[in-house]
Amino acid sequence: MYNQIVLEIVKKIVIVQVALILILVLLTLLLNYTKTLYFKKKQKTIFDAEKFINNLIVKTEISLSLSHFPKKWSTLAILLPLLTKFDQKYPIKRWKTLKKLLVLEVILPLARKAAHSRFWINRFYAAEAFSITSEKSDNFLIKKLIEDEIPLIRFNILGAAIKSRKKALLCRVIKSMITERPLTQSIYLEAFENAPPKTISIIEDRLNHFKNPFSRATCYNILLKYPNKSINWDIDSDLNSKNIALKTSALKFYASIKKIDAIPILIEFLQSSEWEVRVISLHILGNLNATEAIPFIEKNLRHSNWWVRLTSAQTLKQLGDLGLQALKSQSIEEDHFAFDVSKHVLESF
Repeated sequence: MYNQIVLEIVKKIVIVQVALILILVLLTLLLNYTKTLYFKKKQKTIFDAEKFINNLIVKTEISLSLSHFPKKWSTLAILLPLLTKFDQKYPIKRWKTLKKLLVLEVILPLARKAAHSRFWINRFYAAEAFSITSEKSDNFLIKKLIEDEIPLIRFNILGAAIKSRKKALLCRVIKSMITERPLTQSIYLEAFENAPPKTISIIEDRLNHFKNPFSRATCYNILLKYPNKSINWDIDSDLNSKNIALKTSALKFYASIKKIDAIPILIEFLQSSEWEVRVISLHILGNLNATEAIPFIEKNLRHSNWWVRLTSAQTLKQLGDLGLQALKSQSIEEDHFAFDVSKHVLESF
């Protein structure tokens, strides 16, 4: 009796498991079928939109507005990739005229709506659209997207904020940058590489107004992207700041302007109590091929900080025969730390 009950229970369990497996298989097949249909429908929509724009290019007169643009194609997810495709396909004046009209009359209105969306992907596309072009009235939306909680959206809107050449937006970018880690800040800095020339004067102006040392440091890092010829403000207070970020950023900027004339102050900073300042100074001296600094660099082989010792050895190696001679002259009896790091760098590729 007991065995029969157990057998019945096992049978029912097996039946349930088989049923569940069948349901899962059917759901998987249904999902794949739905995805295939969706993909085909999307591809057809993209094809139709591309054909529609192609027809507009060959028309004698071009007239376009969001109200007359087919609604099924009126999505940034479809139109933005098509812009890139047509830029490559038609590098001609007529396409540029149509593109300008398409952006102003269709894409920008869609972007303004998408900027308020609760779905992050829509805000992402809005940021991409504003990076193509924007109007003065869009500045508040650009500011909103700079403050978005999604990093990808903040990164995507940088181009629009920088192109705007508006102090308020650039200040917001700088404020956002100082909250990020160094690696993330490099993404922000890349966005400044193709910035309009007017951006330089705005950043310099902000540098003269900012009191926050991290904001000032960020300004110096941005200005390093541009070939400045002079320093029109008092940089000495920043070079002697107690804030490491500001001090090192100002030092890199100062050296980028003064070149070999910066060598004396760089040598002076090799005696800094902050190891980060010594490391930055060593890197710059190596890049300037400052062989006159070798005796001072050699002293840093005996520093208590490992990064300072390693960077000193690498800089000496970078300075050629005289630097190599200084490395080879280290004695284990005199200072085993200096000897070890010199031996390590000499044996490395």
